Order: sequence, then C-alpha cells, then structure tokens
Amino acid sequence: MHTIIPVLFAALLFAGCYKDEVAEADLTSNALDPDYDGPPILELISTDTELRYNGFVVIDTVVVFNMRARTDLFPSLISYQLEGVQTNDGTSDITDQLVPTTTEASVEHRHVLYGNTYCMDISVVSVGSNSRSYRFCGTAVQ
Repeated sequence: MHTIIPVLFAALLFAGCYKDEVAEADLTSNALDPDYDGPPILELISTDTELRYNGFVVIDTVVVFNMRARTDLFPSLISYQLEGVQTNDGTSDITDQLVPTTTEASVEHRHVLYGNTYCMDISVVSVGSNSRSYRFCGTAVQ
C-alpha cells in the first residue's frame, strides 16, 4: 500500500503537466497579429480631399482616409497607431499614439491629383509590430 501511494501521486503529477503541442501557424485569433483571420479591425468611415498650406501657399493636395479602429477586438486595452502605406510608391503616414478609448483617426495619401483614385494599405501598429493590412481606396475630388 505504501508503494502504491507514491506511484499514484507521481502519475497524477505527470498527467497534470502534460500539454498539447501548439502550432503557431494555427494562432490566428489575435486581432493585432499579421495572420489574424477574424472580422476586420479597421473600417473606413469616409474619405476627404484636402489642401495643405505653408502660410497662404498650397503645398500639397491629400486624400484623407478617416478610419475607425475596432478596439473592442483588440486582445487588451493598449495604445496604438494607424499606419497607412501608399500603394503607388510605398510612402507611409502614421498617426500619433492613440489611447485605447480612441477609435477614430485619419491617415493621408499625399501628392494626389483631382479625379484619380488612390489606395492605402492601412494597419494597426502596437508594441512595435503591425497587424494585418487592409486596403482602402478613395478618389481625389475637388
């Protein structure tokens, strides 16, 4: 009887330590991971065409992508930024740091011409890494 108790205790101990192997490729539920496959975490609210000035001189025309971040899908309350990469030349625009309660922000596609459509790949940046990118397009209108 005395030898059965230690054997049963050892068996329970080892059984409690067993863990299934986790395949990292199957982890796609974190909204901030590039391989996330759930509902979109970014929504396009609207696009606007705006002029940028230096004093009274127009120096650029931009398409502004007004975005909503689905912070309710984030794994925790974290600060973040939105980064938009212009699909025509790779130039990027990144927002200031946003607090978790901020759900709306804008990124700009610079150097646009009226009547043309411009696209940006927009992602959430948090703790030094980017989420999956979402492509949004808007037309520069006068």
